[in-house]
Amino acid sequence: MSKNSSQAAFAAIALGVFLSTAPQPVASENPYLAISKRNAFSLSNEPPKRKDAGPPPEPPKSEDIKLTGI
Repeated sequence: MSKNSSQAAFAAIALGVFLSTAPQPVASENPYLAISKRNAFSLSNEPPKRKDAGPPPEPPKSEDIKLTGI
């Protein structure tokens, strides 16, 4: 290995060790938590129950059909 490549390898290793030992930032309280506590839209964890109305009725069929085109 040449002198420059060994210095670059040492610098990369030293940087990796330095970054791995750097103190991690402490997670502060979520500032958006107040919004969910206020619950302005009355949100809940469960969706509302659906009413089973069955399939929709069929649309009325037109007997007056004119085919145009080829």
